[in-house]
Amino acid sequence: MKVELVESRLSREHPDEEVVVIIGDDTSKYYEIDLRPFLHAGPVKFKDNSNKNFQKSVVIIRVNAKD
Repeated sequence: MKVELVESRLSREHPDEEVVVIIGDDTSKYYEIDLRPFLHAGPVKFKDNSNKNFQKSVVIIRVNAKD
């Protein structure tokens, strides 16, 4: 997902809400976004909606399991 789409979706939420991450469909375990700066890497290989390969740089967000 591109940064601009994440920004757009988050802009519709309440600013005082906490953001958590889930992995897959397991909504019983939350991951909190780590406060350290985001990392950058790339290029990384992906497939588009037409199943064609492409490469992009990525933003890496560290997460921690929430107790």
